[in-house]
Amino acid sequence: MDGFTVRAASAADIPALTAIEAAVFPTEAWGESALRAHLEGVGTLSLLLLDGAKEAVGLALGVALPPEGELYRIAVRADRRGQGLGRRLMAEFLAALTQRGVCDCYLEVRAENRVAQGLYAACGFHEVGRRKNYYKDPRDDALILQRGL
Repeated sequence: MDGFTVRAASAADIPALTAIEAAVFPTEAWGESALRAHLEGVGTLSLLLLDGAKEAVGLALGVALPPEGELYRIAVRADRRGQGLGRRLMAEFLAALTQRGVCDCYLEVRAENRVAQGLYAACGFHEVGRRKNYYKDPRDDALILQRGL
């Protein structure tokens, strides 16, 4: 994973964030206005993963409102997967939450998204709840996962 860096995202990164969103979440991508609102929100935590050439290849977006935090989005472009970058982003996100005084992190994931669930389990998350038919297009339950920090 040499040559990759993680840094805080800013409004100047909205084009890069938008491109990653569109590539990874084509039917549920956050657009420019949603990303801008997130970046301007209270307690938000926004990380950008860059390769050695400073090209944006991943993101992690969430919120830290101690004692709890929530991961809203984590994504790595398809052409960069399989290199442990999702785990690195998650580790950086959790470390940033800890620095902000967060004790527990939550997230939601599609019940059918086994790949993401594998990442979350490897990072210490476990299921604490379920929201029936939470997602649309396609319809799916949301699993609520939690990890103590």
